Amino acid sequence: MERKKAYMYTRVSTIMQVDGYSLDAQEEEIRRYCEYHKIDIVGSYSDKGKSGSTIVGREQFQKMLDDIEGNKEGISYVIVYKLSRFGRNAYDINGSLGILRDNNVNLIAIKDSIDTSTTMGETFALIMAALAQAELSNIHEQTFLGRQQKAREGKWNGGMAPLGYQLVDGKLTIDEAEAAIVRRIFDLYTQERPLGMAGVVKQLLKEGVKRPPRKNRTFGQIGRKLVSDVLENPVYAGQIAYGRRHMEKADRKGNRKVVNQKEYILVQGEHTPIVSLEQFQAAQELRKGRSNMCERRPDNEYVHLLSPMLKCPVCGASMYGNTTRKKKKTEDGVFYADYHFYACKHRRSIEGKTCDYKT
Repeated sequence: MERKKAYMYTRVSTIMQVDGYSLDAQEEEIRRYCEYHKIDIVGSYSDKGKSGSTIVGREQFQKMLDDIEGNKEGISYVIVYKLSRFGRNAYDINGSLGILRDNNVNLIAIKDSIDTSTTMGETFALIMAALAQAELSNIHEQTFLGRQQKAREGKWNGGMAPLGYQLVDGKLTIDEAEAAIVRRIFDLYTQERPLGMAGVVKQLLKEGVKRPPRKNRTFGQIGRKLVSDVLENPVYAGQIAYGRRHMEKADRKGNRKVVNQKEYILVQGEHTPIVSLEQFQAAQELRKGRSNMCERRPDNEYVHLLSPMLKCPVCGASMYGNTTRKKKKTEDGVFYADYHFYACKHRRSIEGKTCDYKT
């Protein structure tokens, strides 16, 4: 009798690793199951540190589905330790099972005793998927409520400490070396001359200021985004904000973006401020005024289609589309002409790097 073939899929998030569902433990259980049932594992796929709430970003899972659709090894099963390793989103699980079904592949979840080769098995899998999603939603809701309450109490509600602070026993404590950079940014922007964001970056680079390395960073450049983030964060004025930004759901390509919210929790924090509330508010007024000055006129007739693809021939950085408007003399008078071009993102010395390529 010919032995059946299978793909093995394992996944962990940080929490699951702690709770005992390590990749090695899952793989050991799957191999033991296959050995007992005389199933040959012909492919192994593993996503480390990936959430099961969506298949977006789970590269190995996506690759496995592609290989199934391509009938790469002619497998009969996908075997996981638990259904939650396959996914926690009922919509995604149903869609993924549909791909398996269309290619005559069945799912086996060992710990949950699920085998979709039977009608009851597939029905049970969908019921379990709905329960898993409900559990995940409950975890998210409890986490949100907990962080919201901490914010109302003026406490830091999770995440890495912003530049200028370090977390000590869960509380924001001023790091003087970093705080000096924050104060310098606010002074340059509100008091000395004052400078715009690009000007602030240039001055900091001129002074040799470098971004202190953190555990999740390997670079020390000062950039425009850092300056912008510092200037708009009320934490530096001694306040705690929660819900100031919201991460939109991923689109079909997995792209997500952060959207600023008009309404959010803002209270006095229990930490020590780095700048005065007056200076912070002055920075916000300047940002608002300069934003209105730089408001762009929409151009619905011209689109820079090559922006996502073009690379600088000198430094290899991405090129971006730009438009400049200049006065142009004609027989009938003077009018503004639009000039469209592509430029290297490093053409200006505002990100710690400079490129001299010109179009």
